[in-house]
Amino acid sequence: MAERATIGGRVRAGLFEIDIASGELYKSGRKVALQEQPFRILTILLQRPGELVTRQDLQNRLWPGDTYVGFDEGLNVAIRKLRAAFSDSAENPRFIETIPRRGYRFIAPITRLDAPTIVSSAEPAAIPVQIESLPTSHAAGRSWISRLAAMGLLIFISVGVVWFWGRRDRAGSSAGSRPNDDTGSQVSPSKLLLSPLMGVAGEQRMPAISPDGSRIAFLLQTTEPKKSGIYVMVAESSTLLQLSTNGSDSDPAWSPDGRFIAFLRTTGDTFSIWMVSTLGGQERRIYSGARCPWEGPVSISFSPDGQQLAFGEWSAETKRNSIRVISLADSSVRTLTTPPSGYNDSAPAFSPKGNWLAFIRWTGPIFVDDLFVIPASGGEPRQITFDHRRIFSAAAWTADERTILFSSARAGMKSLWRIGLAGGQAKPITGPGPNADHPSVSFGGQLAYQYDVEDENLWRVDLGNGRPTEPRPLLSSKTSNLMPDFSPDGRKIAFESDRSGYEEIWTCDAEGSNLAQVTRLERYAGSPRWSPDGRYIAFDFRSQQHSEIYVVEVAVGTPRALVTFADADSVVPSWSRDGRWIYFASNHGGETLRLWKAPLDGGAPVQVTKHDGFRASELADGTILYTRFSQPGIMKLASNAEKLFWKGPGPDNWANWSPSGNGVFFIDSDSRDSPSIRFLNLKTRQLNSILKLRKPSFYGLTVAADQKALVYSQHDRTEHDIVLLRNF
Repeated sequence: MAERATIGGRVRAGLFEIDIASGELYKSGRKVALQEQPFRILTILLQRPGELVTRQDLQNRLWPGDTYVGFDEGLNVAIRKLRAAFSDSAENPRFIETIPRRGYRFIAPITRLDAPTIVSSAEPAAIPVQIESLPTSHAAGRSWISRLAAMGLLIFISVGVVWFWGRRDRAGSSAGSRPNDDTGSQVSPSKLLLSPLMGVAGEQRMPAISPDGSRIAFLLQTTEPKKSGIYVMVAESSTLLQLSTNGSDSDPAWSPDGRFIAFLRTTGDTFSIWMVSTLGGQERRIYSGARCPWEGPVSISFSPDGQQLAFGEWSAETKRNSIRVISLADSSVRTLTTPPSGYNDSAPAFSPKGNWLAFIRWTGPIFVDDLFVIPASGGEPRQITFDHRRIFSAAAWTADERTILFSSARAGMKSLWRIGLAGGQAKPITGPGPNADHPSVSFGGQLAYQYDVEDENLWRVDLGNGRPTEPRPLLSSKTSNLMPDFSPDGRKIAFESDRSGYEEIWTCDAEGSNLAQVTRLERYAGSPRWSPDGRYIAFDFRSQQHSEIYVVEVAVGTPRALVTFADADSVVPSWSRDGRWIYFASNHGGETLRLWKAPLDGGAPVQVTKHDGFRASELADGTILYTRFSQPGIMKLASNAEKLFWKGPGPDNWANWSPSGNGVFFIDSDSRDSPSIRFLNLKTRQLNSILKLRKPSFYGLTVAADQKALVYSQHDRTEHDIVLLRNF
């Protein structure tokens, strides 16, 4: 057998880094002792990740000749030492799998830490490619150098496709059974094989695997603006082709013939659909429209014949988002869905045979979502899921058009699920685990998805001595922690967290100790606010089809519903100064979210504003300041007059402000250098900077009543990687 070239540099597998050049193994930055012979075996396995390396191959490489009588025992001992270094086991392997009586393979996802080669489409590397009904705009007189470059790129992609399929076939033919020891006793089928997108620096998002499974398109976000955009990569290769250079591009979609990529580009309140050859070249705009102001899943999708594109579009007239389809032949557009009042339709996905189109129906920014299907020719939508849980991205279809895959919080943490076209019980997809999003399936059954690690933590700043201290972590964990609120006496903080697996209400001491879980509802509960006497916490809760306002007496711990509208959502509660009323936002009786209030002791809710309103705060003089969900600035309600009080800069979102004393603290992310916390004097309108933040803010800012401390939520870590799941 021909020996492969030795790998240089470093690779990562889980918590481990392997420095192949120096022969060293590290776990979480600490060196792990490993003898030379086990490390040589590791190097050989890493040269062929996911593939069978036979015992005979290892003998030829490590013990050449026929005179080594103790080969079997020596190899078994070396494998055991290697597994011990990785804290692995033969019964349930995560890194090194034994193929009974044959050999071994390295099964953990591997990331090369060497920089990839990047080919920019800004270089003249594209050849003229036409799609029916779409005119090309490439220059006719391209130089012979450009044509040679294009031919080279085309050869590269073609070779990559052949290499990938050959590799996949070899991996499939070598799939064996999982052993219970190194001698090869069979106990269970082979593991699914997970492969990361290797050697790609930056945030990899929104994968779209090509129909034949040979390439992956995705959004790459880097610190260099011109290197952010849509890329194409040959599966399991480390060479990229950059198709766009705009960081606001997203949601790539393959044409059925694999020759074009369509993608979205957002600018303010609008979106546009663009198309570009998968070999690079000039972009062509297909359509422009209004973008939905609410945060929700988004996608575009080609019909199987390549003649139509489906997308979601916002209507300012109806205040709803609908699924629309554009013909690439004549640019005509038809509306496919008309959601009921208070709902939006988005994230369409054509089925592989073109009979159906799946989409997500959801309620504003409330995260009450369900999966629907509709005949591609039009008709009545049919609901597939009924659990009203958040769905994070567009669904994907299996090639037989019988199963739909989607990412949901239906069991707590974000994960992938499958459900039949006819509906029924959704089942988890084994292999990807939690934090999996944006599924994409090839006709051959490969699954690409986005793996997310997002940490949002609470940070504290002390203000007591006139000069703010440096921010320090109050609650730091690998979870989401947001919407903090100081208790009236400043001794406790209520906040929203998914540390239990579900978004629930928690409290802690003002210094971050004595964590206590207030709610155990196992659905989405958020936006907690203390009553003025510190006895109650009001919050919003997604119980069924709509969000409702709940109140819990902290000492008792039994939540009760305060506001329930059968036809509308109610969110983001806050208290009147006397504690008798709770303000909230609701779209009851209208198309937009406006301010309402309801008495704590029960009674009919009362509408407060005629126009948009979201988060409110009542001042000592009875004036109400409030923010709107998607518009900057701070509004003021006094004597039934709704006026713009502060047009900006800041707050950077509806949650990041807190009135205190004679002013308002808020977070401003529009600063040229970095986000900052500022103070606005309510009487003089003078704006002062408190301190600059090192990282982006998340949702929530609260100030203690004595103005000696403030707490805010911050994005501490955001990592997005793409993983390819074979044998799915």
